Amino acid sequence: MSFAQQNNVQHWDKIVFVIRTPNLNSKVNLPVNSELDIKILKILDDPHNVADIKQKVLAFLEVPNEPRSSIQIANIEYSITCNTTASSNTGQYSGSTATTAPPPNNPPPTMFK
Repeated sequence: MSFAQQNNVQHWDKIVFVIRTPNLNSKVNLPVNSELDIKILKILDDPHNVADIKQKVLAFLEVPNEPRSSIQIANIEYSITCNTTASSNTGQYSGSTATTAPPPNNPPPTMFK
């Protein structure tokens, strides 16, 4: 068994969210009250800091000063991909954490939809 070195690991987040206000809807031209998602490659992840997920979504939509209450986070899925050798062999683990319940201790592997 081999392990990927830190520089060969990619951590992706898929953030599922809902726009709650017509004001934000008009600024970003996306539907209100519909589940939408973005995918973000996490370049640096500091496990000692709490991530502001709503602010990440607003920054992605290029409206960082919009009130955080204008969106609702429905779900966050993640995927970790690592190159295990110099060839194109990769290992992948994905999972999902619903925001309405505490995260499971060991979520089953899934693929992004």
